[in-house]
Amino acid sequence: VIDNILSLPDTFLRDVMKNVDLEDRLRIREVCRACERLVADTNAGFCGRGWIQLGDNKAYIKLGDLEINTSTSTEDKLDQILQFRKHLFSGVAFERFRILLDDNEYSLPFLFEFTDNFETEELFIKASSDSQLEMAVTLFDGFPRSKLGLSLDYCPDTDTLQSLPLMEHIEISFGSEAVSSDIFFNILTTHRNVHLELENAQLSSQDWDRAIQTISSDNRDRTVEFTANHASIVHWLSDNGIDQATREGSVRGEFHVDLNAKSDHRITMRYRNCWVAFYAFSWTESDRPSAMGISKHLDERYQRLFA
Repeated sequence: VIDNILSLPDTFLRDVMKNVDLEDRLRIREVCRACERLVADTNAGFCGRGWIQLGDNKAYIKLGDLEINTSTSTEDKLDQILQFRKHLFSGVAFERFRILLDDNEYSLPFLFEFTDNFETEELFIKASSDSQLEMAVTLFDGFPRSKLGLSLDYCPDTDTLQSLPLMEHIEISFGSEAVSSDIFFNILTTHRNVHLELENAQLSSQDWDRAIQTISSDNRDRTVEFTANHASIVHWLSDNGIDQATREGSVRGEFHVDLNAKSDHRITMRYRNCWVAFYAFSWTESDRPSAMGISKHLDERYQRLFA
């Protein structure tokens, strides 16, 4: 039976193998040497989402439903993982592939080889140091057709931030680092969906106005979120005539207040073609960090809300 299957046209076999999940590919390759070659030399098709996490001398890899978990990430162990991958497929496709980097000197060559002939609609990488960010940018170059996402839990220097490629999603935690309005607007105008933690941003009320106007006038669907200090947000709201006594349905300039709920710490407003929302917000608790979100979508159902 196996001989009859393997004698089928090569094009047909390759199409069939694209629909065989990874765990079944493992079983098939154990049947015989010819099946080993069939599995290794064919594309695994679409596997949903994937993940590689390197760090603490460990490696965790998830390819669709298949998980690989090792207690060490030495050069020899990473070579074993590469051999395992080579025996499992020649290529694979994902909706989203996520990589969490570490500072291991073997990480970059390993990732280059492991992700060879990978396709993904979106590649998302998390970096925690300059060396990791350099690795991330190098890896991005290998996925020219993918949407790119980046998460940084540290603050790179200004030149590095301004040289980043266009990101579909970018998350940066600046911690207590001072953030100038120039850096803020460079990130805001360059990348599409943005999340920034801004404990010490040097932003005026005019800067917040400009941020909302920037999103409103953009011709893309966009979502941006900022975690900022309490005083900055309260000052901006007050400058726009909005305080804790402002009623729902009130109009303040171009802002239409839809919700000013003290009990669940939320304010939502409409501005031109955007939603502006504040979460975890308190008018009186100045030590509470607050989150501000601005969203705009070109979808007709969404835009009818602003008609």
